[in-house]
Amino acid sequence: MAQTETYVASRPPPSRVTALSLLSLTVVGYGVFLAQGYGEDLYQWSKTLAPFSVRQYLDMSKRYALQYGHLLFLLVILFCSKYIITGETTPKPIARFIAILRPHSMPVFLFHVPFLYFFAALWGHDPDNMGHLTALAGATLVASVLAGQVCYAVKRHFDWLEVVVGRALNRIYPERHVLERGVGSGEPLAMTRPYSDFVHVLQILAMATVFIGHLTYTEFSSWEPPGISAWRRWAVPFFFIVSGYMAMMSYDRRPLPLGDMISKRVFGMWFMVIPMLFLTPILDNIGFALSPAVYMENEKFFDPVMGSGGPADLTGFLITFFNSAFFLNEVFVYKLAEFGTPIGGMRAFSNDAFWFLCYLVPYLLMLTVALRVRGMPKYGILAALILLSGPPIILLAPLFFGGCFVYLLHRRFDTAAPKETP
Repeated sequence: MAQTETYVASRPPPSRVTALSLLSLTVVGYGVFLAQGYGEDLYQWSKTLAPFSVRQYLDMSKRYALQYGHLLFLLVILFCSKYIITGETTPKPIARFIAILRPHSMPVFLFHVPFLYFFAALWGHDPDNMGHLTALAGATLVASVLAGQVCYAVKRHFDWLEVVVGRALNRIYPERHVLERGVGSGEPLAMTRPYSDFVHVLQILAMATVFIGHLTYTEFSSWEPPGISAWRRWAVPFFFIVSGYMAMMSYDRRPLPLGDMISKRVFGMWFMVIPMLFLTPILDNIGFALSPAVYMENEKFFDPVMGSGGPADLTGFLITFFNSAFFLNEVFVYKLAEFGTPIGGMRAFSNDAFWFLCYLVPYLLMLTVALRVRGMPKYGILAALILLSGPPIILLAPLFFGGCFVYLLHRRFDTAAPKETP
């Protein structure tokens, strides 16, 4: 008798009541975690594990223990919410909110720091003046959105670069050496519109948290919102978690050739990154000429050749530009050599937020290699990526791969798997 193929649930998903109960407990626990400052306690505890002479080289990952604390709560929230936020449509006000703000999240993230410094220098910003602070926030948001619109307008001129790089990488590593499947058997995970929009709302809120966190730097503001030292730290773990979740979903749905995957994920960001790398040093040099103290207060502006504060010469510009364009600013060899800043590592000029992408890209590369490369070369390439990245980047890897894990859990519970029946 002929065999036919049907699809059955691989695992029954949690009931809505179970998911809601677990989510409620998690949210309450997270509230206590934030209100009591346990994250800061974890950070202070981590300082006892190594002397400052060692910890200084961790740079942006020095708060890893604090971020692990956020990670545990955020993973459960992301997992449970899928089984609570169901249905086919999102309420129109929320959908409109997302449609208006979501396209601007990435431009605000990528451009807001250099604009904050530029405008603060431009009008002699007074951190104690709420009028100045309001104007600084407004001007920065408007300028970032406008910069993003320019980037979207020129995106098509960068798309060919993504194709060219992808083809070149495919020639280096031919398709015959690449795995053909996605991340598992059966159909990829289907995400409902309401759950997808829920994640987008959280992304918008996280971006707002990052913006407010940077706006309250001492060079910009003497005002500090209540509890900001605790709750602003959730945004970075969340961005990494969602990036891992979305990357795993994308790779599952479209298992492209290895080179195309790398090019799409890494070099597909160039249409915003390259304009930012040209605009930021222009803003920095003008702003630094107007008010050097604004830039020097937190040592945000460094000549990578001289290792000192102030505008970089042409050589320093080129080094910073090409390292940033290829997301190499945080590789550990720079920290060991104390190249760039006094504790090693490059900055994208004054753009203090750019470090996130220099952590994210190695994770995307590791995930791509793990999913798409066959046999022993996979382990050799992964080892090389880990060594190049170094301890600071690897310390925060659980945040990104935690998001990948939540996607796999959702897929395990929800995906229909093939079953042969007579």
